[in-house]
Amino acid sequence: MFSPIGIAIITTCLPSSIRGRALGIMATAQGLGFSLGPVLGGYINSHTGWHGIFFVNIPIGVCVAIAAFKVLPSKQESPSRERIDYLGAVLIFISLAPLIYALNSVSKLGLNNPVIISCLATFAAALILFVMREKRTPDPILDIALFKNLDFAFAVLSAFCAIFVYMGLLFLFPFYLNMVMGLDALHSGLFLMSPALMIMIFAPLAGIISDRIGARTICSIGMALTGLAFFMFSLFTPKSSPLFILPSLIVAGMAIGCFLPANNKLVMAHAPADKQGMGSAVYKIVMSMGGVFGIAVMPLVLMKAIYAKTAALHMNIQNVKHSPEVLVAGFDAAFRFGVFICILGLIFALLAKDKKEKGSVAF
Repeated sequence: MFSPIGIAIITTCLPSSIRGRALGIMATAQGLGFSLGPVLGGYINSHTGWHGIFFVNIPIGVCVAIAAFKVLPSKQESPSRERIDYLGAVLIFISLAPLIYALNSVSKLGLNNPVIISCLATFAAALILFVMREKRTPDPILDIALFKNLDFAFAVLSAFCAIFVYMGLLFLFPFYLNMVMGLDALHSGLFLMSPALMIMIFAPLAGIISDRIGARTICSIGMALTGLAFFMFSLFTPKSSPLFILPSLIVAGMAIGCFLPANNKLVMAHAPADKQGMGSAVYKIVMSMGGVFGIAVMPLVLMKAIYAKTAALHMNIQNVKHSPEVLVAGFDAAFRFGVFICILGLIFALLAKDKKEKGSVAF
């Protein structure tokens, strides 16, 4: 509920000439959260246990609620009178929940397992019903008509790819740092600060530059850098030096820092003026799906590669933890798959054109 409203407020209340800068500041705040999260989480986990991680959200939530009540405008010029599409919400839940379960369980159960087949069939049936529902209802939870604008669709698909690989990376890399490099939770968190710090640094710069030269160029550069980072990850070996691992993470942070504010601006520029909230919600839904799919699919690719490697070596799967070579083979397969997703994202970013503003020139 929180995420899409933030983008909608920025794109609705601020002039187009500074939206990129504002979205860059927003991405900087996200980068700060990503920076503090792994370190604070590692510290809390090391000293109080994992239960303490959840208590941190209470004071943060209270502070955000107070700030929102005091700072944000209480009214908007044309408040929406649309009804909530409860049936659409139920259908999209019924569609995605079994799909995610299937993706997380297929490595254990196998693709031919009746449970996996049933989950995939339920996903397909509910998805078809959801699309039919959203096309017919006057107040859709996801306005599919927005995707008729190909620039909007390409920009959103590019965001899906970027979040897919980035969230997959954030999910997998702590395991790499722990199981291959032997780092504890606190030191792994310090490593994972580097991409988040780069987001903080590069996001506002990318936002300002996108206001001047257009968002598509910055999006494309960001996706290209993301692909470069995953290519660097795919070169890791059990003996890779931290002096190579750390720059790889830095490049990944630079890439996402460049991509996010420019892509936000590009997507919202192609959302109709009277549907900024809906456009932001669609964007956030697709990004959330990208994150969910990245967290589900990237480990699946890793496990498939590990199973193949252990079968080739006639090794018991229980001994994998003691074989860095086998583990790295799995991580390399996941990172190479990430390169492929990055290439798709780059193609989508290049296809999404900047929207020409009145009195301005689009580059």
